[in-house]
Amino acid sequence: MRKWMIGATALALAASSSAFARDHDSAKTASVKATGSRSVAAATAVSGDYVESRSLSVYAGACHYGGEAVTAGQEAILAWRIKGGAWDGQKLDGLTAVAVVNGPENLALNPNGHRTLLYVDRSATSAQRDALVNLLSSRYGKTLGEVREVRSAPVQFDGSGKSYRVRIPGAVYVAADEFPCAKCVMPHQVWYSPFVPLKGAQVARALRTEFKASAPQFSTWSKDEANSAYIGEFSL
Repeated sequence: MRKWMIGATALALAASSSAFARDHDSAKTASVKATGSRSVAAATAVSGDYVESRSLSVYAGACHYGGEAVTAGQEAILAWRIKGGAWDGQKLDGLTAVAVVNGPENLALNPNGHRTLLYVDRSATSAQRDALVNLLSSRYGKTLGEVREVRSAPVQFDGSGKSYRVRIPGAVYVAADEFPCAKCVMPHQVWYSPFVPLKGAQVARALRTEFKASAPQFSTWSKDEANSAYIGEFSL
């Protein structure tokens, strides 16, 4: 009986996660239509690399998933490295940004109450910074929620292929590696989609995820050796 109840709970939570993902995609599509042709045209030109890591596993056994879904996942770190593109008339080539997101419950299952501390590469001009903040807020607003603060920082986004490292000295660290092969990940045990639509999204193992800066309403947190990350390419 206990095994049956755990399995039923996992299936119910998975259904809630899928429903939220569908709502997220529908809301995103509606938002894109509402922005007008100028913004849509600008967005399609922006692309690059992306890494995210959460305070729960996106790939795990059913019991592990069921336990974490209601007790963890209130935090995530999202990072972008822009290879090319422009927004609001500003070229964004080579810029990086990191969003530290938290909420009252599992971010993937409850879209309400999200808040974000956003870091933008300090090499950006003020105009570029404003354009990048506007881009991320307009396209990923449902995930980011209320952007409480924007900070300029030396954002380091290194890696390609199967290994990525994101670092903001004194604030953020993410070390994520893809699994050795595609067949190393069993699809029926992947419970969450990336917060950002990706081309070639790959589940990754986060060796270390850490947020340790001081910021109002943002608690420090860390997680080691967890299947809590995604790596891929974004395109807007």
